[in-house]
Amino acid sequence: MDNDTRTWLIWDGDCGFCAWTLDWLMARKGSDRVTPVAQQLCPNPPLTPELAARAQSGLLLIEPGKPIKFGADAALQSLAWTQGFWAVFAKCFLLPPFIFLARGAYAVIARNRGRISKRFFGGQACGINYRKPPQN
Repeated sequence: MDNDTRTWLIWDGDCGFCAWTLDWLMARKGSDRVTPVAQQLCPNPPLTPELAARAQSGLLLIEPGKPIKFGADAALQSLAWTQGFWAVFAKCFLLPPFIFLARGAYAVIARNRGRISKRFFGGQACGINYRKPPQN
């Protein structure tokens, strides 16, 4: 990761549902621990071609020195770093057997996010602030 100490939260910048969800997450106190960026605009590193392919179907959390988290694991870990009710909720759902339920629910939502985005968000990202790659 070339001395980059940021924790990257990489999401689909073309999905209105993903944009809305990330906007909601970033409004929580404590969310400043992550650097959010749309996968379409994320630099390499941290987003290698292999990770870019994986980011097509779910959220990625790249934390220096730790295994990369994907999907529900990435979403819940990001939420666990915030404060209040949602942090406690996320910490509980990161544990078995709840993590298995969360992964299943995430998979269903991820497969249908195009439909969700079209139905509720006009099929596009909502002008969210996190579309541009952040500067060091």
